Amino acid sequence: MSAPAALFQPLAFDGIAASYHPAAGNVAVLLVGSCGYEQFCMARSWRQFGERLAAAGFPTLRYDHPGQGDSLDPQPLTLEHWNTALIAAAHQLMRHSGAGRLVLIGHGIGATLALDNLPHLHGVAGLVAMAPVVQGRVWLRELAAWSAMIGGASEGELSVGGFTLPEDLAIGLRSLDIRDSRPLVPFNLMVAREARPDDAALAQAFAKTIPFEGYEGVTRDPTGNQAPFETYDAVIAELKAAFPQPEPAETGPRMLPPAVLSAAEFRETAVRFGANDQLYGILVEPLRPRSRLLTVFVPAGRDPHIGWSRIAVDHARRLAQAGYPSFRFDVSGNGESLLRAGQDGRELLYASDNSDDTATALGWLKRHGYDHTLLIGRCSGGYVALHTAAMRAEVKALIMVNVLRIIWDPTETVELALNADVRPLALQNRGFTDGNKLKKFLSGEIDRKAALCKAVRLIWRKMPAWPWSGAQRRLRQGRALFHALSERQANVTFVSAEEDGSLDRFAELFGPEGKQLSAYPGLSFERLIGSDHNLNQQAARDTLFAILMDRLVKTETAASSSA
Repeated sequence: MSAPAALFQPLAFDGIAASYHPAAGNVAVLLVGSCGYEQFCMARSWRQFGERLAAAGFPTLRYDHPGQGDSLDPQPLTLEHWNTALIAAAHQLMRHSGAGRLVLIGHGIGATLALDNLPHLHGVAGLVAMAPVVQGRVWLRELAAWSAMIGGASEGELSVGGFTLPEDLAIGLRSLDIRDSRPLVPFNLMVAREARPDDAALAQAFAKTIPFEGYEGVTRDPTGNQAPFETYDAVIAELKAAFPQPEPAETGPRMLPPAVLSAAEFRETAVRFGANDQLYGILVEPLRPRSRLLTVFVPAGRDPHIGWSRIAVDHARRLAQAGYPSFRFDVSGNGESLLRAGQDGRELLYASDNSDDTATALGWLKRHGYDHTLLIGRCSGGYVALHTAAMRAEVKALIMVNVLRIIWDPTETVELALNADVRPLALQNRGFTDGNKLKKFLSGEIDRKAALCKAVRLIWRKMPAWPWSGAQRRLRQGRALFHALSERQANVTFVSAEEDGSLDRFAELFGPEGKQLSAYPGLSFERLIGSDHNLNQQAARDTLFAILMDRLVKTETAASSSA
C-alpha cells in the first residue's frame, strides 16, 4: 500500500470531533465507527483505514459519535444525536472535499446507523457494512453479558471496560432492527463475520459479501490489537473497482479552520505538533481559569488519548470546570499520532521514545505559555510519566497509578510483561495453597506446564537478590529517580488499587507499608479501594480525580509559598 496521500487534519463541528483525510478524488468516504470499548480498541486501525482510503484517492472523514471519543456530551444523550451527527458529518465531508459522490463505510453499530440513515442523505453512491449490528436488542444483550464477564459495572448499568451506555441512548439502540432493510444504492458490500447467522441472513440483501478477516483481533483488546489490513485492503479494492481512477474533485483538498469544540465552561483545541506534525493532542482550556498549572495525561500502553473508560476526557473536562487546563495526547504510532521516519514496527509499551514524545508535548505546551505541569499516567503511562518528570524541570507534580515497572529490565520482553499477573505476590501465592486449585492441577484441569512456570517465577521473585544483581541495580536506579524528584521539591504520588501488583513495586522501593517514605520528602501513597488495574469502576475514577485535584491545589500552594 502506498504512503498516505496527506497528513489528516483535525476537524470540529456541532460539538463533534472529527478527522479529515484529504485526497483529490471525486468520491468521498465517510467512516462511521462503532462505539464504547470496541471503538476504543479500534482507534489506531480506524485511523490507518482512513489513511489507506485517502492514499487510494478517496477523501475520507472519520468522526466520534456524540458522547464518544473527543466529541461533546449532550444531556440526555439519545439516538437522535447520533443520527444528526452522521448527517452533519456527511455534509462536512462533501463541503470540504468538493466531491460529487459519497460512500458510507460503517463498522458495528456504525454500519447499522449508516444503513438506517441512507434515506436522509444526498449523493450516496455506495455503502459498505462491516460486521453490522442487525438487531439492537440482541446486541445490547451481548454487551450485558460482556459487561458481567469483565466486571466493574454498577448494578443495572450497561458498561464494558468502563464505557457506559446512557439509558436514553440504550433505549434508542434497542429499537434498531435492519433485518428487512435493503441498501438501495448502486454499490453495496457487506463484510461479514464467520459463524454469525444474523450476518449471513442480512448478506442476502447485499450485492456482494466478503469475509471479515481479523475481526476478533481488532475489537477485543487495545493492547494486543491487530489491524485487519487484509480486510481493509479488500474493501478498498472493491471501491476502486466500482469507482475506477477517481476523477478530481471540483475544489480539491483545502486547509481547514482550527478544530475547536466549545462548551459552557471550556474550550478544546485539537492540535498536531512535533517533527512534521506527526503527534496529536487535545488542549483543554477553562473559560474561567483559576490556574496555569496544567495536567498532562500520559497514555498507557497502546491506549488512545481518551484513556481507558474515557477517563482522560472525563477528568480533563472536570478539571476545566474547576478552572484547570489539561492536555491529552497520543505517543507516536498510536491513536491519532503517526510514526516517525524509521519507526516501522516499533514497540509502544515501555519504549524510551514515549518519554521523548511526552517531552516534546511539554516543549510545545511551554511555548504556548504552560510552563508548570503535573503528569499523570496509569500502568506504563505512569512509567513514562516518571522518566519524563525526572528529566524535565517544568514538571512540578507526578501521579503514578498502578505502575508495574519502575526501571525496565532489558532481559524481559514486552510479551512477558503483558502476561505477568497484575495482582500482588501475596494474592498470587494464595492460588498455590488453594485446595480446589490443587485438585484441578493434579487432575489436569489446569495447564500444569503454565502453572509450574508461574510458580517458578513467583519463587524467583521472592528470593532475596544479590547486592550486585540486576534487580538490585534497577532498584537503586528507581530510588535515585525518586530522590532526584524529592530534591527538586516535586509533589509525587504513588497510587495503587487495593489488589494490584504495583503494591509490590511500592514495597520494594519504600519498604513494607512505606516505612522508608520519610526519606523522600514530597512523596506520598494512596490506595484505591474497590478498584481493578484498569479502573473500570466509576467510584475508583472519582477517587482518583479527587486525588488529582488535591495534588493540584497542594502544588499551587507550595509554589505560592516559595515565590
